[in-house]
Amino acid sequence: MFFLEFALSCKLFSYDFNKSSLLLGFEMIKNFSCPICGNNFQLETEKLKSDGNKGTCQKCKNSLVVFPDGRAVPFEKQSTVVPPPQPVKEDPSIWRLRLKATGTMVPGGPFNLAQILEFILEDKLTMNDEAMIEGIGNWLPLKAIPAMDPLFAEKVLKDREKFGDEDHCVYHPNIPSKWFCPKCRKYFCKDCCVNKPFVVGGADHFMCKDCDIDLLLIKKKTGGLGSLLGLKPKK
Repeated sequence: MFFLEFALSCKLFSYDFNKSSLLLGFEMIKNFSCPICGNNFQLETEKLKSDGNKGTCQKCKNSLVVFPDGRAVPFEKQSTVVPPPQPVKEDPSIWRLRLKATGTMVPGGPFNLAQILEFILEDKLTMNDEAMIEGIGNWLPLKAIPAMDPLFAEKVLKDREKFGDEDHCVYHPNIPSKWFCPKCRKYFCKDCCVNKPFVVGGADHFMCKDCDIDLLLIKKKTGGLGSLLGLKPKK
């Protein structure tokens, strides 16, 4: 006997196992066999759903799914793995900010690091501006506070994507830049400049494609801010 969920009614009959089904009145009775223990049973196929019904074999007590076409297959429960909760990284609002140029406090504090990052990305804070933990410590330049280093590193990467830098052409990041446009603030390699000599055959005269003004040759005394942070161009 096979019991189905959803209160599926079934009738038991004596049958010949050589026959795949018996037609009794208007009901189709089909033979089924448990694929685990071999127990045989019959069900009314017109009461089975096309995508199968779940039930339990009375002999081996294993869960099966039966289909109108006579198939009976083991039911495999999908294990639901709940990932462990991720620790919440705290970002307390403990920082007071002061602008170096004017000596004025940034209103609205204390701030957390996420808010300070927004200020940095919007060019409202520089490395020379100052911060302190509210209630303790002294004012220090942002560049002297280790917690601020990742924020300025992200600023470098964002600016590089938009403008390039002394080590990276804005359009060819793997090529060191050579020229700088003072208007759009972008850095270019030689291939990204327009050469417009003053006279035909004269000396090179490189200009910005977008702004149509003279470009400044980059004189690299240092490796640039990107190099100082270890962000070097790929070779």
